[in-house]
Formats: sequence, structure tokens, C-alpha cells
Amino acid sequence: SIATLAQGNSVFAPTVRLLKTWIAHQNLSRQIPEELMELLVAFIFFSNPCNTVIGSFCRILNLFITIDLSKSLLKIDFDHQSTSIL
Repeated sequence: SIATLAQGNSVFAPTVRLLKTWIAHQNLSRQIPEELMELLVAFIFFSNPCNTVIGSFCRILNLFITIDLSKSLLKIDFDHQSTSIL
């Protein structure tokens, strides 16, 4: 779960806060639910973990520019801690 991931990784929660702040500054808070932001960070942590907040945030930004989220599905398997893009 998100809570387990946040408790087990000291970088997860600060990365979520940074993403939420960035989304708010882009005036996208009404279009992107908080739960989706948390899931995007979880996707990054399971697929390509980083041990810094800035590094993790940059990976999320890279995800935004490389994947068309309107046409792709991001799968996060919390039990097996894996991800995939469908």
C-alpha cells in the first residue's frame, strides 16, 4: 500500500509533497487528484527507485514527457512491488 511504501522509504513522502507543490504551481490541482499523484510516485519507486527527492521528482517529470498518460495504463503491483506500462 501507499502507507507501507511511505513508511519504508524516507524519500517517498517528501517526493509526493514536492510533486503536489509542483502540480499546484502549474495550476493543475483540480485536474490531477492527490491519489493519482501518490500513485505516480509509487510507480517511480517500484520501477526505477532513487534515493533522493530531486532524483525521484526528475524521474516523474521524465515520465510525464515520455508517456502519453491518456493512451497508456500504468500498472502498479503493490504485492510484488513491480510496475509496467500497458
